[in-house]
Amino acid sequence: QQYWTIQILEGVMFVALCIRMLAFARLNRSIFQLWRVLGAALQQYMYFALLFIPLFLGFCFTAHTIWGRRLFGFDTFWGTIIATLMMINGNVDLEKMSNDDGVWTVIFVVLFFFIFSFFLMNAFTAIMIESMYKVFMSSGNDPKDQNVYWNRDRWMRWMCPQLCMNLAKACRGRN
Repeated sequence: QQYWTIQILEGVMFVALCIRMLAFARLNRSIFQLWRVLGAALQQYMYFALLFIPLFLGFCFTAHTIWGRRLFGFDTFWGTIIATLMMINGNVDLEKMSNDDGVWTVIFVVLFFFIFSFFLMNAFTAIMIESMYKVFMSSGNDPKDQNVYWNRDRWMRWMCPQLCMNLAKACRGRN
């Protein structure tokens, strides 16, 4: 039991070390911009997950209801989740599904393909592109066009996590 606890603790420490090393890699301008893009996109992906996950689970429930008793892969709910994820990639045996229930297969596959392939997957890409656009426009791409010298606040924002910066501002505000 202690061996597994130590293994898990070591894994958590390694992930924290990797994150800290990536924070040091922000010295390079390109990596700093990429770091900001990923941070901005991650915030929007959290809101996107509030739309994506319930919609995906709804399709899983529907698929399990339609083919759960008769098709292998849809017999358990977890199997249905895997089979539905495979549908996003296009790995689906439509012949078996349509032999079982043709009308519902057409309705399900058309709705699933339209909603997930056209709408949600393109929205996933659009979030990343929008984040890149915002970061590149706000930071400027050409170092010659902007002031390359950093002031004290900019160095502190680079060295310290946002939580430390907020605590320091709160302490300065109280005095």
